[in-house]
Amino acid sequence: LADNQIPMRDALPRLKALLEDESVLKVAQNLKYDYLLLKRYGIETRSFDDTMLISYVLEPAPARHGMDPLSEKFLGHTPIPYKDVAGSGKANVTFDLVDIDRATHYAAEDADVTLRLWLVLKPGCARGLTSVYERLERPLLPVLARMEARGITVDRQI
Repeated sequence: LADNQIPMRDALPRLKALLEDESVLKVAQNLKYDYLLLKRYGIETRSFDDTMLISYVLEPAPARHGMDPLSEKFLGHTPIPYKDVAGSGKANVTFDLVDIDRATHYAAEDADVTLRLWLVLKPGCARGLTSVYERLERPLLPVLARMEARGITVDRQI
């Protein structure tokens, strides 16, 4: 670990309590990635909104739903590229080895952009798309994450 990082054994129980608390809405971008990662540590994220899914519901045609293009389109802001923080190619390091100040700046911007995107995108669901998001797309996230983690059986006879 880079200097000044909280050990996982101390952080995970605190994160678990918050992330599994249904009374606290968690806002994320591309939550399926984080959902799968946290699930490996016994954490089941509950009560969430995902700006990537909301973006897809609002504009399902082929479009870019990643945080950077959404930030540029809706906020007029270009986020710090991950490669500028963790390097690329042979210079790439895992995030736990990134200097804590650089990692904090990157993570804080990521959280801020995600929240600002949610504030812009979520009201768009009120245009008759709330049920598509609330009853179809959002509940599918844990299902798709489980399918991705476990795999699926394919009947080759069909």
